[in-house]
Amino acid sequence: MVIAVVTFALRQQWLETIFTLATTSNVLLTFSLKELIHRARPFPLPVNANGLIQNINQYSYPSGHVLFFVVFFGFFAYLAWMNFAGRVRTIAIVTCVALIVLIGPSQVFLGAHWASDVLGSYIIGTIWL
Repeated sequence: MVIAVVTFALRQQWLETIFTLATTSNVLLTFSLKELIHRARPFPLPVNANGLIQNINQYSYPSGHVLFFVVFFGFFAYLAWMNFAGRVRTIAIVTCVALIVLIGPSQVFLGAHWASDVLGSYIIGTIWL
């Protein structure tokens, strides 16, 4: 990723540089916050609410999936807004927003996160974006 960022920057492809930095740096942000807060997951590992075995050795807050979706698909929605028109723009933005909205409840349903983890991730992701 470092090579990609440097290459984009040297070529003065600023949009690509920002996108790569935003999406990769949110992983570091998530890891840092998880290590700082140390919030336990809703269900004891290795079993979640559905009885499925999980291989998760991380803390609960914030939800990395939600944070990533907000930044990644939020940026795509921005690109769609700036570069498309008409029906294509609408479909692209609605698809991105739907993915962002649906990832949060799915994390709570699967027993991977508390609802507050998801809400916090939406807020942090929006600020990061």
